[in-house]
Amino acid sequence: MALNVVVFRLTYSYYRDAPQLFYLRQILGRGLCVSRGTANVINLNLGMLLLPVCHSLTTFLRRPKWKVSMWTFRHLIDHCKGFHVLCAWTVTLASGVHLFSHVFNAYNYSLNFNWRYPDVNAATRPNENPLLIVIFSVPGITGLLLLVVLSLMVSSAISTIRYSDYDLFWYNHRLFVVFYLLVLVHAFRGILREQTNLPTHTPGCPYTNRSTRRVDSEATPEQLQQTSYGSDGGRCDEEPRFDSLGCSSWMWISGPLLLYICDAAYRSVTRQSDDACVVGVTQHPGDVIEVQLRKRGFNCTPGQFVLVLCPTISSLEWHPYTVTRCPDSSSSGFFLHIKTVGDWSGKHSAPNNRVSDTRLPTRLVGRCLSARLYVDGPYGSPLEYVLRYRVSVCVAGGIGITPFIAHLHQLRHKKRPARLERIYLLWLCRDSASFLPFADLICDTHKQFWKGNHPDTFDVQLFLTSQQESSEEMSLSTQHGLLCKRVNFGRPNWDVTLSNVAASHPGTNIGIFCCGPKSLSDSVGDWSRRHSSSNRFHFYHESF
Repeated sequence: MALNVVVFRLTYSYYRDAPQLFYLRQILGRGLCVSRGTANVINLNLGMLLLPVCHSLTTFLRRPKWKVSMWTFRHLIDHCKGFHVLCAWTVTLASGVHLFSHVFNAYNYSLNFNWRYPDVNAATRPNENPLLIVIFSVPGITGLLLLVVLSLMVSSAISTIRYSDYDLFWYNHRLFVVFYLLVLVHAFRGILREQTNLPTHTPGCPYTNRSTRRVDSEATPEQLQQTSYGSDGGRCDEEPRFDSLGCSSWMWISGPLLLYICDAAYRSVTRQSDDACVVGVTQHPGDVIEVQLRKRGFNCTPGQFVLVLCPTISSLEWHPYTVTRCPDSSSSGFFLHIKTVGDWSGKHSAPNNRVSDTRLPTRLVGRCLSARLYVDGPYGSPLEYVLRYRVSVCVAGGIGITPFIAHLHQLRHKKRPARLERIYLLWLCRDSASFLPFADLICDTHKQFWKGNHPDTFDVQLFLTSQQESSEEMSLSTQHGLLCKRVNFGRPNWDVTLSNVAASHPGTNIGIFCCGPKSLSDSVGDWSRRHSSSNRFHFYHESF
């Protein structure tokens, strides 16, 4: 935001004081400075909002081998979506100011028509309809189109609409290609004119002929007093000449745009070089499907996610899913768990309660999983850092448990990190059936720590938020006795739950990781910011 203020201020000052814009300022006044200042703010943010969506770049910067010690820099990478949204809202607000300033500019072009130097005018005659000035110019037409495209993109990106109709959001957001093309054309040969012959005509010269020294009848007393022409003064050898202001948008966005194109091209080549082979599918209770895939050369770390495309459903839509089990010595494949809740993922559901078949008959897994899948990634996320802290608190809501499941698989099949002291797993679900897909893994991990003489390393707390299900009606079987004992009814009191964790580890850096609904992330994040006195809490949340 400070950078936006600096850019606006510098641009405003330049257009307020630049001598080559003297005659243009006489027509437009401060509207010229405001419109150009907001234009550069828009250009700056259009460049910056492309950087967070360069997934390959952000994953590369997140690599552990770089040993990034700057917590602020890493925090910025971990909040790519928030930074992208912030830049987008800045573009929207600046566009609104830019639009209204140009409305006044069109009005001033008509009102303050310069009879003496008609080339500086955008209007063809005095008192011309300002609307005609807009619709008969390239900047005006492209500006109106930009307004329409931006309105579609922003309105469909509002969380209420995005969650209720993701397809509408996804397709409208693809209009960014049209938007950037229009931005590059918008200022090309624009209607703003600057003087090009400053050496031979000093702006504001009150004389129409240097030899006769005839004074312009329209010159004001201030002009005659402030401008001295002679051997040591300004020049007035010829009439001023004007030309359109050059297009500068490409200077702001060409670098990030080129970087984004290279990133997208690299992803396109890598993800379509070899499609993913679906090895098996398992239908779990709670409308969760476990998909085992294998792709040549695929490797990932716990906490990372992939983008999945199913051509038989849509040839354009890529949906993010966290990898719940990475390739290891026991299996070369990787696993995804898909919650069948939307119009895209709902087409994955199978009629049988449990399906496991490498041949994948169409009648069992639906038309999507019987065909090929493309997998793009893996890409980094802030939940990769769970095992880098001595104490980690993992808060999951519903299917948001998936990134933490990948870490539990790593703890089971690899050596426990020496720095790891304790992991707290707090999992909230609406019904007990949602616990079943991962109940065996959680119980086995807890038993493994007990057998390894580390009984306090893994602490599990389950929260059943449904008020209609009693302890007798829970779907957890007797083999899940550990989980049954750790089920709490209702939502947790974060002040009590997290304060107890902080009290058990005074003076320790604690990583708090959250994956789930936005309301859950906001609650946990708010607590982390309010209680950072004795412990330094590092809050991370997954957000695709």
